[in-house]
Amino acid sequence: DMARSNAYYPVPGEIIDEDKTLTSNRGFYNTKLKIFNYKENVVIKHPKYTIKTDSLEYNANSKLAVFKTITTIEGKGNEMI
Repeated sequence: DMARSNAYYPVPGEIIDEDKTLTSNRGFYNTKLKIFNYKENVVIKHPKYTIKTDSLEYNANSKLAVFKTITTIEGKGNEMI
């Protein structure tokens, strides 16, 4: 919906970055604010850690992620990062 500056995927999606992969059941993106919202079964896999949550907001400008619900972070060798 470009008139409202929003993009949306209503089915499971996958985003691949250099060394990490994010999957979620649904996702939203505000093109003006550059804010992503991932919903339902959000998993980020990186060689050093895995993050599991149900709701994540990511600001592409500031590079900050905000977890909106209970989140599990597991590191290699069961270390907490």
